[in-house]
Parts: sequence; structure tokens; C-alpha cells
Amino acid sequence: MEQRMPSVRDNFTAVKTENAMTIEQLRNVHRAKPFVPFTIYLADGRSHGVPHPECMMFSHSGRTVVVASPDDTFDILDLLLVTDLKVHAPASAQSQGS
Repeated sequence: MEQRMPSVRDNFTAVKTENAMTIEQLRNVHRAKPFVPFTIYLADGRSHGVPHPECMMFSHSGRTVVVASPDDTFDILDLLLVTDLKVHAPASAQSQGS
């Protein structure tokens, strides 16, 4: 049987599936009850902390998010560039460890 080379379409589907999972993971972390602060890491090395659920908003398409900073600035992030999410310890666990 002849082996088929992967096409660009196959690669796009794999990337799309992988990022869809990342988008869903981000939605789940953002909607968690109780909310736990987290950090979003991007492919270019930048990171954005989300200390409160009201500090982040999804676009209608779900492909981008707006992350607000305490100094009233904001960043618009393309979720295709998200490489990692780090969920921080809840505040009560941090204070008990001190």
C-alpha cells in the first residue's frame, strides 16, 4: 500500500484541533467556580496575568481575548499564539503556607 504524505490541510486540521482545545481549556479556567488567578503564556515569550475573571473578555468569535491590566491598559491576544496556562494556588492556600 502506498504511503500518503500529509497535506497542508492535514496540518491545518491538527493545529486547529490543538488550539481549539487550548481555547476550551482557557474558557474552563476563566469560568471556574471559585475563580483562581492564572497566567497566559504566548509563543513570543510574553505572559499576561489574569487576577480576576472581569480582567479578561473573549471576542465573539472566541479567537481573541482582551486582558486588562491594573494600570488601565489592555492587550488583545490571539489565542492561536497561546502556548501554556499556569493556574496559581488559591489565595487561601497561599496565606496558609506563610
